[in-house]
Amino acid sequence: MIIACMCTFPARGELILPAIDSLYNQVDKIHLCLNDYKEIPPFLNKYKKLEAIIPDTDQRDVGKFLDIDVDDEDVILYVDDDIIYPENYASVMCQKLAKNDEAAYGLHGVIYPDAYDGDVGLRRVFSFPRALEKDRLVNQIGTGTVAIKAKNRPRHEFMKGSQKYVDVRFAVHCSKKELPIVCIARKEEWLREIKHGQTIFSTFTTKWPLNVTKEVQLLTGYSKLF
Repeated sequence: MIIACMCTFPARGELILPAIDSLYNQVDKIHLCLNDYKEIPPFLNKYKKLEAIIPDTDQRDVGKFLDIDVDDEDVILYVDDDIIYPENYASVMCQKLAKNDEAAYGLHGVIYPDAYDGDVGLRRVFSFPRALEKDRLVNQIGTGTVAIKAKNRPRHEFMKGSQKYVDVRFAVHCSKKELPIVCIARKEEWLREIKHGQTIFSTFTTKWPLNVTKEVQLLTGYSKLF
């Protein structure tokens, strides 16, 4: 089974539908965390394979990582509500996992220098809309572009508290499990971003608090690529 996990919030409203539509025919189920919603919006009723979840508290981007009922061999696609995915996205990611399911695959990769002090300008970023000629091992991957076997997924308890830096916490999870993180080759704009105003990068990543920088330092450097 292929399961896509996504989260959103009321301000996005129906703007999330292009993201859902781009994935719907590629997966067996979509789990959608509805942060700050009081009820499931009617515009989701047409999606029979979509399971909407309203959490007790606002999970923000950690909502992608709510614990769900899966089998170990299921494929989990962590996806974002502001990305349009190509029609062969799920099949390509499943092909990667078929070759080696003891790894995490994605498209928005980051490599950190060995001595990282929190300066985002020192990172090497393979941005997901841009082309990449060959697969690259990376320290961190954007969790809106991740494929992983369910047996290797992080539990919500581990991800809890990492709102706005879930990519870092996910990378720490992979490091602890000794799962390589692979940023895959692709053509330009294979995935396309939907612009929705301010981003976590512009409002948070550029000025990480010290505790986040310390967590990043657990996985920085070329020596941590495996």
